[in-house]
Amino acid sequence: MMTKKFLGIILFIGILCSSLVAENYTPYKIKLQGIGGYIHPHDENVEVLTNGPALGGEIALELATDGSKNWHIHHNFPDIGIAAQYLTLSNPEILGEMISLYPYINFPMVVTDWFSFYLKLGGGLALATKPTDIEGALADVRNHIREKNGIPGLNTDFNFVIGSTANVILAGGATMEVRLTRNLRFTSDLIFNHYSNGNTVQPNMGLNLANVYAGFKYIPSYNGYVARGLARVPTTHDRFSGEIILSAGSRQRYHKDTKSFPIASLNLGGYYHTCHQHRIGIGLDGFYNGIFTNDPALSNSFRRTNITTDELKNKLRMGINLANDVIVGRFTAGLQFGVYLYDPIKDLEPYNPASRKEKGLIYAYDIEKEDGWLYTRLSAKYRIIDHIIANISIKTHLHKAEFIEFGLGYAF
Repeated sequence: MMTKKFLGIILFIGILCSSLVAENYTPYKIKLQGIGGYIHPHDENVEVLTNGPALGGEIALELATDGSKNWHIHHNFPDIGIAAQYLTLSNPEILGEMISLYPYINFPMVVTDWFSFYLKLGGGLALATKPTDIEGALADVRNHIREKNGIPGLNTDFNFVIGSTANVILAGGATMEVRLTRNLRFTSDLIFNHYSNGNTVQPNMGLNLANVYAGFKYIPSYNGYVARGLARVPTTHDRFSGEIILSAGSRQRYHKDTKSFPIASLNLGGYYHTCHQHRIGIGLDGFYNGIFTNDPALSNSFRRTNITTDELKNKLRMGINLANDVIVGRFTAGLQFGVYLYDPIKDLEPYNPASRKEKGLIYAYDIEKEDGWLYTRLSAKYRIIDHIIANISIKTHLHKAEFIEFGLGYAF
């Protein structure tokens, strides 16, 4: 999940306790761009299937903010967009295409009469046209021979990367505009896209793409000028807040297993608001992951965790996290970095006992063989009413997704 690091930078760099002069107000804008990029070969199953560029296009409708809400001013009048994207995946005969629909927001960094620069964040739904053919993958003789000899299954004839039709797309990067005429601008973006189903369906190697966009934006009319807005620092009374959120979901363990297991988490967090647009926090996490059983599929095929008994303690973890969040009205996007304080699984990984060693709170590890001590969570929260929060999060270990979770919480 390479883009997660970049998304973290985009989320928190320079946001946004100062304001810039906003551009002339336009109710809507239409953006049409071509896309070219490459898939990062972060996994050997991805590497053997990528043999060229990813190509496609995107059309988007952007709606301008008008200052009617406080957060419009706090974020210097950003544009809210909805984009439809079509992208071939380097090897379309095997990987197929991704068709995506996602909302996004453009945060203005520099706005002048002839040049504009924004930071873009978005996420939504992506549909894979050629997910993994599980029956074909299981029947492939070459793959079975490799696994019989303890070698991970690799095959250039099957998609071992994306196991489901429905996936999540995350988009983050930089976008610039150069004015050509009163109503037309040339646009060029550098955007990182990530596609994943969060292990809801296996296999799920995830896809990370670095894409260059180029095209044009049509601005139909100018309707006056938006005044400059000053972002106020919150009063002492507004500085502190807290949340408790319960989330749940399901995930698969291995594509040969095909079973789904429940997952859940409980998060208690306290936050300090540095300004209207940003907060930092510290939190406690409790996790439940049902995949850690003594099922033969875990020890004989998955070959990651050597569990001989089915115990509740092996499915539980506890940790402490540091959070960094961007606030946009009722919406909050954040990235948490956590350390496990209680993790019985670490003593059962890697699968080969000869590779294990005594582990403290922080230790060296190979992410391909064990989860390790660091976890991260990319979250999106929306305050439905004053104290009730809806939550969607992706929990990962470095670039490997563990699960996607959905939840409700209480803010105080």
